[in-house]
Amino acid sequence: MKKLALAALTGLFAVTAFAAAPPRLDDSIADLNAAVIDLLHAYNNDTSHVMLAFQTLSTDDTNVLSTSLIGDYQRIGKVQTMNLHLNGLRFDFVNGNPIVNLAAGVGFDLTQVFAQDQINGLVDGAEGMVEDLASNYTKPYGSAATVKATMIEKLKDAKGDYTGFKATVAIKLDLSKLPAGKKSEDIPLLNATVYFDVNFATGIVMNGTVMMNPEYKGFHGQGTTLKMAIQKLLDRDGDAGKRITSYLDKLDKMAGNLVDARIKQ
Repeated sequence: MKKLALAALTGLFAVTAFAAAPPRLDDSIADLNAAVIDLLHAYNNDTSHVMLAFQTLSTDDTNVLSTSLIGDYQRIGKVQTMNLHLNGLRFDFVNGNPIVNLAAGVGFDLTQVFAQDQINGLVDGAEGMVEDLASNYTKPYGSAATVKATMIEKLKDAKGDYTGFKATVAIKLDLSKLPAGKKSEDIPLLNATVYFDVNFATGIVMNGTVMMNPEYKGFHGQGTTLKMAIQKLLDRDGDAGKRITSYLDKLDKMAGNLVDARIKQ
């Protein structure tokens, strides 16, 4: 969930623009949201519904100082319906330090997809599995990156079967230990901590905080800055739309497979 939510945001912030006289970011959030609505139009149909909206946006000459988004995605299937809720995704500069806060959740009955013995095995091996998965992404940073998954609580029913769990995943990067060829200004992330509250019958609740690297070149006018990217989204560029909808296509396909799935006997 977190990966999807963050992928969606990355898509929004990685767009390119066109327009002879583009509208200004500070003119109206309504114009920005109108562009998003048009972009998402194809995903509002008989089997899926999606909404994403900017709630706040503040900029200076170079950077976005703060912005926040909310969103919802629903996928209706033959077996069940999946609901993804982006309760809040907020970016802020706090005393010169860029911070992202995430509050999200997914409503989905995993017991319709996985047998109980599979769920029990998943919980027993969850910490190592998450650390192994995350290490695939942090491997290029060598000893500069550390990943720690911590199981806070494992929840069981009267039969001793797992019904859910609560856990945290923490990722940290020490920029002083970057391998040769890696520059601190090329690294957007410093550390991240995400809390998961999982109920296998009802879904997942997530809350996370990401501390960004203030030295990252994107915060100093190099490359496509966050401000430039959102401006370009407002400009309704075709390439921008393709990048964003590519993430939505992957999400829709994955969700479609899950909501149609049943436990194999």
